[in-house]
Amino acid sequence: MTNTYIALDEAATLEGVTYRAMLMRIRRDGGIQTKAEPNPNGGKERVLVSMASLSQQAKRKYKAQVAADQKVDGEVPWYVYCPLNWYKQKYEEHFFEAVALCKDIEKYMNKEVDMKTEAFKKHLAAKYGVSTKTIQRKMSSYTEACAWATRHELETGENYGHYKLM
Repeated sequence: MTNTYIALDEAATLEGVTYRAMLMRIRRDGGIQTKAEPNPNGGKERVLVSMASLSQQAKRKYKAQVAADQKVDGEVPWYVYCPLNWYKQKYEEHFFEAVALCKDIEKYMNKEVDMKTEAFKKHLAAKYGVSTKTIQRKMSSYTEACAWATRHELETGENYGHYKLM
C-alpha cells in the first residue's frame, strides 16, 4: 500500500476533513507525499496523495472500502436498504445499545483508549455481557459499515454514519 496514490478529494474524505483543509495540510506539512498526474480531460493536473502519508485510521477506512468494493453485488449488507427510523422504532433497545457500543469502538479506533486490542475486547465483553468473539465480530462489522458509509458518501455527498449503528 506504500506505493498506492489516491485523489486528493478521496484522501480528504478518508481523513474526515474538507478538501481545502487537506490541501492546507499538504502545504503546511512536508511529510505528506504527493504527485501530480495529467488530467485526462485536459486542464489542471490532478493531485494524488500517497496512502503511506495518511493516518492509520484513514488507511483502515481505505482497506475496508477496497474490501467492500471487491464484494459481489449480491452481498450488499442488509442495512443499506433499511430505513433508519423504522429500525430505530422496531428495535429501540438494541439500537441504543448499538449506539453505546459504536461509541466505545470509535474511541478505540481513534486511539482515545489506551489499551491493547485483546484487553479492549475483554473490557467490552465484560461491559456488555458477551464473548470476545462477539466483540471481534462487531468490530469487523463496524469497519465494514464505515466502508459502506464512506462509499455512499462519495457517491451522493450525504452522511451515512447511521450504517455503523445497524
